Amino acid sequence: MWTFDYVKKMEWKPLLLKDKQLLDQLLRDDQLSLSDYTFTNLWIWNISRKYQRALIDGFLCIKFDYEGKQTYLHPIGRGNKRPIIEKLLASEPFLRMRAVPENALSELQNLPLNIQEETAHFDYIYAFQDLLHLHGDRFQPKRNFIHQFERNYIYEYRQITPDLIPKIVEAEIAWFNEHPSPSGGMLFEHEGILNALKDYSALQTYGGALIVENRVIAYSIAEYLSKEMLVVHLEKCLKEFKGGYAMINQQMLKHLKEVPFINREEDLGLDNLTKVKASYHPIRLEKKFLLTKV
Repeated sequence: MWTFDYVKKMEWKPLLLKDKQLLDQLLRDDQLSLSDYTFTNLWIWNISRKYQRALIDGFLCIKFDYEGKQTYLHPIGRGNKRPIIEKLLASEPFLRMRAVPENALSELQNLPLNIQEETAHFDYIYAFQDLLHLHGDRFQPKRNFIHQFERNYIYEYRQITPDLIPKIVEAEIAWFNEHPSPSGGMLFEHEGILNALKDYSALQTYGGALIVENRVIAYSIAEYLSKEMLVVHLEKCLKEFKGGYAMINQQMLKHLKEVPFINREEDLGLDNLTKVKASYHPIRLEKKFLLTKV
């Protein structure tokens, strides 16, 4: 049985940019399909959540502040993670672990854990081909938005490169200022996005922007989680440019390597996000679970 003294000696370090290579390799080994574990996602939220990481028996463990409570992500790496969770259970009188994938639950039988679905955090998964081509009646509204944008604006699509970052920052600030009473989560996201844009080259993400009259009016940033999955982290468009969201979504996909699936992350239980994500017709929801020590 693992003792508290043993686990207390785990060497926890703040998450740094140089940890990206290690995390990316372990994600490839693990074949996770959840957006929470991508380095860019972690980096965007690092300012508010203060991630720490430790290597335990070859698995990467990550803990952070979430809603005022110390919380863990599921261990990352290939193989059975039950022994790692047993060690964490021994070290934490109030263990809390979120974004646990559904296929991990079979390893948790008979452990002293409560297991709950995190329905507001389920990831929306789409077929790349669906969002690229928008064929059929169900995507007619999206095609209408794109045609409206094309009629109203002379635009240019550009891949995000370091020289374009200052204009992306301007667009992000303008988008944020369109929300006069931002929630705490929106404020933390905005701060994290500005930090991630500063480190854009090091994050090695993929992004695109719509430019109208030499101004970035919409942008999107994504990264490949695996050979099967692209994760779209950010998609912003200024309010006055109708149809811009549908346009930036399709344009970026036209300029990226095709994979079978796209993960457009969660809806946070917000009605407007739920409606938008449903309007792109997901093929499934990727479930996440919250574990708490009994």
